[in-house]
Amino acid sequence: MTHQYPALTAEQKKELQDIAQRIVAPGKGILAADESTGSMAKRLNPIGVENTEENRRRYRQLLFTADERIDSCIGGVIFFHETLYQKTDDGTNFAQLIKDRGIVVGIKVDKGVVPLAGTNGETTTQGLDGLSERCAQYKKDGADFAKWRCVLKISETTPSQLAIMENANVLARYASICQQNGIVPIVEPEILPDGDHDLKRCQYVTEKVQAGDVITIDKATGKISKLGRSFTRARDYDAMGAQTQFVQCPEGELQKRKEVVHTVSLHEIDVINSRTQGFLALFSGDTGEIKSEVREQINAKVCEWREEGKAEIIPGVLFIDEVHMLDMECFSFLNRALESDLSPVLIMATNRGITRIRGTNYQSPHGIPIDLLDRLLIIATSPYTERELKQILKIRCEEEDVELSEEAHMVLTRIGMETSLRYAIQLISTAGLVCRKRKGTEVQVEDIKRVYSLFLDEARSSQYMKEYQDSFLFNETQTASMDTS
Repeated sequence: MTHQYPALTAEQKKELQDIAQRIVAPGKGILAADESTGSMAKRLNPIGVENTEENRRRYRQLLFTADERIDSCIGGVIFFHETLYQKTDDGTNFAQLIKDRGIVVGIKVDKGVVPLAGTNGETTTQGLDGLSERCAQYKKDGADFAKWRCVLKISETTPSQLAIMENANVLARYASICQQNGIVPIVEPEILPDGDHDLKRCQYVTEKVQAGDVITIDKATGKISKLGRSFTRARDYDAMGAQTQFVQCPEGELQKRKEVVHTVSLHEIDVINSRTQGFLALFSGDTGEIKSEVREQINAKVCEWREEGKAEIIPGVLFIDEVHMLDMECFSFLNRALESDLSPVLIMATNRGITRIRGTNYQSPHGIPIDLLDRLLIIATSPYTERELKQILKIRCEEEDVELSEEAHMVLTRIGMETSLRYAIQLISTAGLVCRKRKGTEVQVEDIKRVYSLFLDEARSSQYMKEYQDSFLFNETQTASMDTS
């Protein structure tokens, strides 16, 4: 429903909506450049720069005159009071400089937090006195949106209802005053993460349920989740975040069964159950060694869930490149792991023919033991045709953002056929550099020939070594051999 006596005209609403849309345009964010005098000191003192107004101005000028590429990423910049009236070396006002770049100018209007009487160390934000006059002046001086910060902290007794209501009232009054002066208010009720509270307590405070909220309660865990606000509580000018959603109140039977699907890997379950607060290791990466007993218990439980229909196992994919580098112990483990019901799909790759199994004196196809090789489906490969090679090089040129003429493309394809695909791909970037050096826009045959003469492929390099072997300090070509073990 709408207010009986609207506070804003249609023109005022339209202006505020246009400003808000410019700030939150797709792909853009807000730059908080509202460096107060105290905050600026923390930046300047460590580098030995005195915290004077002139040095602060120079710092901000450096920030605001940065590369024009930031224009497509920043929708608004929040100024400090001092910043709004500072100028560049050539006399351009900072606010005008930002506006000329298509960025909206904002201003920090609160005056900091003060203790809230009757609470356990909680605060409220001051600055409402004279705010209307200041907003009117800021609007004339180029500001189109404002920032106001209220802070709530979490402990066993906080945030109290008094702190919540006081800060909500302050934010609402601030938002109303800003809108009346043509300034879009950014409402920032910040909940500090500091303290010894757990995630459940943080979730409870963040999802603070109020009259008019539509919620769900997990009967098993008691977890409360806020779905949104009821349409019956919708107001045109309520101070609320953009994330607030209005939903219909549920009808009929309220107690319902809802199927919730969680997709996790067996390894994640192992990590969580491997130690106290094991879920934290998922974020830090410090999983450590997981005992085999834990893995066996998890496997048994997962199999039980599968039989009861509570879980579905989706096989993963394990890809092992250069598989000939594994030794007999690794192959033995893979042989045993493949027999498990929970084993992933195993894909192995190698470029070896008949070669010695690593760590033994036995030879086998691809360096893989015969008993494991017998369980594999071998995919045959064949050399690329000239047409396929040309298409691969074309795709690579697009990735490298290098334009090749048709003649250069044909020469590069022929080089790839005679040498190797990798060598031909490496010539693309080097030929592109040669092309740019001569101010060209398209790689020509001459560019390909130049880099081909500068950088040798494997065959020409080997031939060069043989021709000049006597000129090198060490020469073992007579007895050279490669140890592949």
